[in-house]
Amino acid sequence: MNHRVNSLESYTSDELGYYIVQFDGPILDSWKQALKEGGAEIFNYIPDFAFIIRMNSVNEHMIRAIPHVRWLGIYQPSYRISESALDEMVIKEPGMKAEEIPRIKLNISVFPNEKIDVIKKKISELGGSVIETTTTNWKTKFRITIAADRIADLPAISGVKWIEPVPEWELFNNVSTDITNVRSPRNDYGLRGVGQTVGISDTGLDQGSTSPANL
Repeated sequence: MNHRVNSLESYTSDELGYYIVQFDGPILDSWKQALKEGGAEIFNYIPDFAFIIRMNSVNEHMIRAIPHVRWLGIYQPSYRISESALDEMVIKEPGMKAEEIPRIKLNISVFPNEKIDVIKKKISELGGSVIETTTTNWKTKFRITIAADRIADLPAISGVKWIEPVPEWELFNNVSTDITNVRSPRNDYGLRGVGQTVGISDTGLDQGSTSPANL
């Protein structure tokens, strides 16, 4: 995957960026506190004994000097995109027209407290279109469409956490049909559940009796 996505050699002086920091063993709370005191925000855990962090580049030397820090490196663009997303990429051949290049649907997760409008602008500059935005306390997620020849340019956008294709959901009822024994009602009596409302409850409806009055 690395040969298809550009690497980031370093951040400029005083630039906010994303890194992976690895410790030399099972992580203690005091080690995480040392990261925070060194100016780092802690995000996802990565096996083994590592975190994705966000910090100002001027604090790199402070983080490296923390006891038990084994390694510190940039959270590279190539780490931020799934292989299946890269498999959708198309190399634009000479003479190929724009309309001949397929547009791919992707989900892009963004770290919290990023400048969402800036990221959207950069996606637009690559020819992408944001068709849906979802924001939680943990992240913002964009659903986009983009020409297949520009996919490899997306991970380098600052603040991007992860990129993957939009899943295409399918129902597979061939197993559950027999488990729930519905073939006979369907085939023999034409009962397919049309017009029915199904409720599923897992706990807390009875008071220890099967009597309807006690439900």
